[in-house]
Amino acid sequence: MKSGSNCNTPADVLYIGIDVSKDTLAVNAAEVFTATIKNNKRDIYKMVRTVRKTIGRERPILFVFENTGRYSLPLLLELDKLGEKAHVANAARVRYFAKAIGVGAKTDPVDATVIRRYGEKTTPEPTPIPSDSLLILKELFRTRALLVKINSMIRNLADATSGKLCRDILRDIVRLIDRRLAKISDEMDDVISENETMREMSDALTGIVGVGKTTAAAVLAGCPEIGTLGKRRIVSIFGLAPFVRQSGKWQGKACIGGGRSDVRRCLYLPALSAAKRNPVLKVFYDRLIARGKPANVAIVAVMRKLLIHMESVAASVLEKRQSKENSLCAM
Repeated sequence: MKSGSNCNTPADVLYIGIDVSKDTLAVNAAEVFTATIKNNKRDIYKMVRTVRKTIGRERPILFVFENTGRYSLPLLLELDKLGEKAHVANAARVRYFAKAIGVGAKTDPVDATVIRRYGEKTTPEPTPIPSDSLLILKELFRTRALLVKINSMIRNLADATSGKLCRDILRDIVRLIDRRLAKISDEMDDVISENETMREMSDALTGIVGVGKTTAAAVLAGCPEIGTLGKRRIVSIFGLAPFVRQSGKWQGKACIGGGRSDVRRCLYLPALSAAKRNPVLKVFYDRLIARGKPANVAIVAVMRKLLIHMESVAASVLEKRQSKENSLCAM
């Protein structure tokens, strides 16, 4: 938040840490409010009302809690309905922060305290509230990713099964999942086509050689902020930034990791396709192979280049939309 005569400084913000679980929320707002409440709308409302009675309506609050998937999203949406802002933090970063400040214990109240202190030290921005279309697309993407994983496991098991009955049953399940995957892909296409911004993004991304509709949908679901990040942040968010490992004269191999691994996996096959069919990336891939780079290292490099290009294309779409809106406003 920007400082100024009419703006709240970070020091004015009350950071409230919440450790989220299925049934309870451990809330820590220092001396203002500290308690463990039930994870339901009624108790969340009572907690917010109590805090507001203590500090008033004018002082800004930022609730901070870790990304726990199905439990953190409902809390984010409920706080938004109550007119409050929240930041959904990367769980690994919070854990590293806890280690850095010497907190080894791990209980719900301790975690809530650590999360509050993490917010105070890092002063994060509020997490944007996803649209209804994006929520549906994310749910479809998560379901598809899980079914793809299960399908791969069953295929491998079927190939290694000698008994006819078991093999036939497993293959029937594979065919059933294939049909469900096709239905999910159709539904994802429908969701994207009904949202103008998503449709324009998808059309632009699928114009890149190697990127199909499924990949575009996965990227839009897993990284809705694409086009606003820049090449360094997009690579870091997807976990494709190489970590250099060296100490003194020792030089280890650089590796990738972290980030949104579920979306990163969706870039592997498009990168393979791009390394064969995309005229620019094919030259890049062949050059790496000619220099003696292992094939898997070269493919990761292609994934990184492909992602940076997708970020650039998405940024162009957003820029055109902004120019169009400005033109309409000027009329």
